[in-house]
Formats: sequence, structure tokens, C-alpha cells
Amino acid sequence: MYSSPTPRLVPCSDDTGNMAATSQSGTTPGNLRPWWVTAFPLLVVFVAFGIWFPLQKGITILDPVFLGAYICLGVVFAAPAAVLVPKGVRFAELLWRMGWAVGRGFAISAALLVSAVVTVYATHIVVVGPDPVSLAECAVFGLGLSAAVVAVVTFLTIYVSVAVARIATRLILLGLLGLFFFWSRWLPDIALKGAAISAAVALVFLGVLWKTSRPT
Repeated sequence: MYSSPTPRLVPCSDDTGNMAATSQSGTTPGNLRPWWVTAFPLLVVFVAFGIWFPLQKGITILDPVFLGAYICLGVVFAAPAAVLVPKGVRFAELLWRMGWAVGRGFAISAALLVSAVVTVYATHIVVVGPDPVSLAECAVFGLGLSAAVVAVVTFLTIYVSVAVARIATRLILLGLLGLFFFWSRWLPDIALKGAAISAAVALVFLGVLWKTSRPT
């Protein structure tokens, strides 16, 4: 009797850098979601915070506190990506993955910020624009904060467990949300101090990862 041929599997790299089997049709087991499923949440966030929220707040969105919060949103997108870091990689690759997570988060937050400012300028008469110095300081803080959180989450992912890293990510983000809710007016004033503390935390965990990971 004629039997249908077994699909031939070839190795490919999945989102976490691990090798997985994929059929000749191009689909990977366990990763069958189309690209738009991943992009849709980002589109919703962009519409909500890049267009709808600025329309509701108007020129208030140009306040240094709001703009500082926007540029610090990168940590929300960078931290979850650190959970995807695979174990057993060389430090150079680990550093690249962490840098990609931080850069991607910052790029998203910057895009949201630009969209919000453009929306306000397009729909309102603006007399006093954004404070560039305060915004730059908050941007430095945002990068440092993302680097620190990504370093901590990466350490937990590799040396504890993915489950613990996910829980820690949620707790950290909830804690940051609480801090902003109660002490948001302090953000422009503590941006540089926060950036220094964040950089120190990131360096400490990077040092630990460098000492304990595979050589480059």
C-alpha cells in the first residue's frame, strides 16, 4: 500500500536562540502564531498612548512629568524580553541580547513619545513646548532603569528559573507603577540620581553574569 511520506524536519533557530525542528512548510512547532498576533498588542498600546491619551490630556501631556514617564516606558517592553534569554550562551551573546532588549524598549517608548507630542501639536495651540533638558535627563534614566531591570531579570532567568524571573518582572513593574502613581512629580528631579543608581545595579549584575557565564 502507498503511504504518505513523513515530513522532513530541518533545524532552525527559534525566538530564544535554541534549535528547534521545522518542517519544509516553514512553520515551527510551538511557535505557530503569525506575526500580526505579536504586533497587535503593540499597535493597541501605540493607539492608546500615542494618540488617544494625548487627545484626552491635551497640552498637559507636554508637562515634564508626563514626557519623562513616556520616555521611561521602555522598561515595560524591555523586561519581558529578558525572560527569553537562553541558558548556556556566551557572555558576548548574552550582552547582545540584553542590549537588544533595552534598545527595543527605548525605541518603542521614543516612538510613543514622538506620536504623543505630534498629536498634541496637531490638535492644540502650544505656547510652551517640552523642556529638552528635563526630557534628556529622563531619557538617560529610562535607559539606565531598563538596563538594570533587564540585568536582574536575566540573572534570575539563568540562575534561578524562568517562572521566578516572570514573577519578579511583574513585581518590579508593579512597584515602578506604584512609585510613579504616588511620587510622579519627583521624576524630573531624581532622573539623574536614578540613572546613576540604575547603572550601578546593572553593572553589578553584569559583573556577576560575566564571571559565571561561558567565556566569549
